[in-house]
Amino acid sequence: MTVLDPKHISRLLNRSERWVYTHAHELGARRIGRTWIFTQEGLESAILRPENEEVDRHYQPARKTPPAEIIRNKTRSQGRSGR
Repeated sequence: MTVLDPKHISRLLNRSERWVYTHAHELGARRIGRTWIFTQEGLESAILRPENEEVDRHYQPARKTPPAEIIRNKTRSQGRSGR
């Protein structure tokens, strides 16, 4: 197994490093904790995957900020005192 650096992948694909992280799951990466692990094998598999083959539909990347609904509900439950 060969581990690849996202910066190297961005140069290979002529994309930004941010794009690589945004499409990490589609590029065959796996997330361990807060770290994305990219492998050459995963990248090759993703590139060679037929276009009509779907990536896991149930995958949802971790949210960086909570949804507005949660923020609103938390604010309401604190009342006017802000506690």
